[in-house]
Amino acid sequence: MSGTNDDSLARVRSLLGEVALERLAAAQVTVAGLGAVGSFAAEALARSGVGHLRLIDFDRVERSNINRQLYALHSTVGQPKTLVAVNRIRDIAPACRVEAVETRINNENAFSLLTPKPDVVVDAIDSVCDKVALVCACLSQRIPVVSSMGAARRRDPLAVRSGGIEEATGCPLAKNVKRGLRKAGFDPLAASNWLHCIFSVEPAAAMTSAGDGGCGPSAMGSLVCVTGVFGLVAASEALRLLLEAQSAPNAGI
Repeated sequence: MSGTNDDSLARVRSLLGEVALERLAAAQVTVAGLGAVGSFAAEALARSGVGHLRLIDFDRVERSNINRQLYALHSTVGQPKTLVAVNRIRDIAPACRVEAVETRINNENAFSLLTPKPDVVVDAIDSVCDKVALVCACLSQRIPVVSSMGAARRRDPLAVRSGGIEEATGCPLAKNVKRGLRKAGFDPLAASNWLHCIFSVEPAAAMTSAGDGGCGPSAMGSLVCVTGVFGLVAASEALRLLLEAQSAPNAGI
């Protein structure tokens, strides 16, 4: 991304300074999942001056997405989320190099989707299996990953936190992710040097619809006031990691 004197970034420059803006312009961030959390994260990164975004999602906009997903409009129903996201971000930040990858992440393609190696990955995937595949691929390559835990079934946006996955007690999704990491040979506690989680300390409300066995998205109630905050906090954490310009500790994972 060139042209950091773009007036659209004047308020970012005023807060962070020119050096930070140049650092963000040179950064590459991958956002996986463009739904209720990922759509807000991707847009916040674009509006903050991140110069290269790779956006990954396999789904299309549905009417049931409209209550909480930034790209879900009556005019976009049926369109690939990646297409809507790219068009919107190009309108927001024309200098941003944004690419769409319309696919579902799994154990077979996770490593290739991280090539070239991004500076930070934002994981906003719903499926436990796909989420674990991506996080494991990031950990294996020492790529910092900001991973969203469960945002559904919560009402309080002020209960959203960032921290290590071991802090996300009481979150069913975090519990399943930790189980998946251990099964793949990773210690969740040691992984916190590279794995940064967004979670809620609010207990999840009772299920109002059946899940699907824990290996895919479930039709659970959610509010944009919470899912949007998850996405914005994830973007904030990604920006922090980019601007620290320090390597994470070489702890064993």
